[in-house]
Amino acid sequence: VTEKLDGGNTLLHGGKVYARSVSAPSDAKWMAMVKKHHAWKVTERDVWLYGEDIYGVHSIEYAPVPEQETFYAFALRDGTGAFAAFDEVRSYATGRDIPVVPVLFRGRFDSADAVRAFMKHAHGEPSALGGEREGVVMRLARAFPAAEFRDNVCKSVRPGHVQTDEHWTRRWRPCRIARGASASDRPRRTRRGRQKRDALIQVSDRAQLAARSASTVGSVRPWASTAVFSPNSDQPLCGWSASSSRYTCSASA
Repeated sequence: VTEKLDGGNTLLHGGKVYARSVSAPSDAKWMAMVKKHHAWKVTERDVWLYGEDIYGVHSIEYAPVPEQETFYAFALRDGTGAFAAFDEVRSYATGRDIPVVPVLFRGRFDSADAVRAFMKHAHGEPSALGGEREGVVMRLARAFPAAEFRDNVCKSVRPGHVQTDEHWTRRWRPCRIARGASASDRPRRTRRGRQKRDALIQVSDRAQLAARSASTVGSVRPWASTAVFSPNSDQPLCGWSASSSRYTCSASA
């Protein structure tokens, strides 16, 4: 489960930037940062890297970010059109110093109730980038063909979310840029912190996760924040089960 950022769905392919499709490269001003910092890194003919570009403010304005952190990869397709496994997306992007959308949870949900409980809690948390959270995206971790997209990916936006219309570009403005900051020197998203996070989300055993519980990204606590408690009890109704390696809810949830 990853955070759904409030930005423009953007495609990088052949060293150029596209707005969702490959019909024609985009020269829009709000794609200046992704073109400057990342588009030239994706040159393979059989790679299509999709991401959320937040340089142009839509309805949510996040905390200031460095220029190179205004684009966040979330999907990769190969020459057959298939969607790569999320581990492959992250490996490809991070290997080229391209940010990846914040990961909120990785594991299995035991029931539909567990999914609902997690989503309700996730919507109440702030964005990993600072400010409000637009929503979350859930997908299977494995690769899948494009024809099965609807069966493998879904999104949920926060209650009351106001979507920007197609005319936002007429009055567009850039997001706030953290001048002089970079991915290697900002306290909130340091290189070492990203390495810890990547190690954390690849572990499926809860006991191993406990040894890494200090690893967090901004205000997002990948595992601790997923427990749901009753207002009259300190016992969690929903949370991570070490025995089943799943996110589960009790009958009273």
